[in-house]
Amino acid sequence: MSGEPELSREDLRKQYELVLQEYRFQVLLNWDRAKHFLIFNAGLFAAAVALYKSGATAMAKVGIAVLLVLCAANSIVGRHAVGEGHRMYRAIRGTKTKLEKALRIGDYAISDRTWLHAVPVPSPTQTTGRTTAATKSRHNEHGSRNRACFQGSAPSPSPCRA
Repeated sequence: MSGEPELSREDLRKQYELVLQEYRFQVLLNWDRAKHFLIFNAGLFAAAVALYKSGATAMAKVGIAVLLVLCAANSIVGRHAVGEGHRMYRAIRGTKTKLEKALRIGDYAISDRTWLHAVPVPSPTQTTGRTTAATKSRHNEHGSRNRACFQGSAPSPSPCRA
């Protein structure tokens, strides 16, 4: 034992509920934080472009330089803030996983990758590194369609997304 007292199943369940609340909070906080930095940088960059188009005076060039330096500084701060948010998210995700194991939730555990619901999970044969003829055919079909879309030669009706 690690010296920690054993918790009852009811105590574990209450702790799990609190951890889930913190988990959701971290996801929302990190997304909001990332949105802030992205939107702020887009606004700074748009202001720099508008200033550039308005004229090439010496004062405009200084303004553009200041805006781009602010944009770079905001990017550096944003990278650090988002990285710290990821660290905190990973910590709470680890606690959530430990509690799920302690509660023996198994297949009913909340997935850490809910955003991947639209991405197909590879079958065990696909993870072995062997490529089947059907997989090659799908890759060739998608590759041909993507090349046609990028080259502007897609057939009608176009398989390209609008």
